[in-house]
Amino acid sequence: MMITKGRLPWTVPTYERQRLLLARLLVRKPAFCVFDELVTGLDNRTAALVEETVFRAVQGFVYITHHINDTVLEHVDEVLVITKQGLTEFADPDEARPMLEQLGLLA
Repeated sequence: MMITKGRLPWTVPTYERQRLLLARLLVRKPAFCVFDELVTGLDNRTAALVEETVFRAVQGFVYITHHINDTVLEHVDEVLVITKQGLTEFADPDEARPMLEQLGLLA
């Protein structure tokens, strides 16, 4: 992303670009979003804060991640786990917990 101020352009670092895009998203208050690795690269405290903020602001979402945590499980209706063996669907996130732990996906 290139931002120009006057005649001096500068490049926005990736982490700042993600913050800007997330802020724009939250201002628009969409009814549904798809998040792919929303908090990758963030420390645990910041990640939890971002997730809580986003989950309160967005009514419906798909959350794609390699590592799921309690914050995410508290806000989802359903969990789909894709492995080499295939797709496993859990209507209750608490039922998914043992499998997620076994696969090392629960942070």
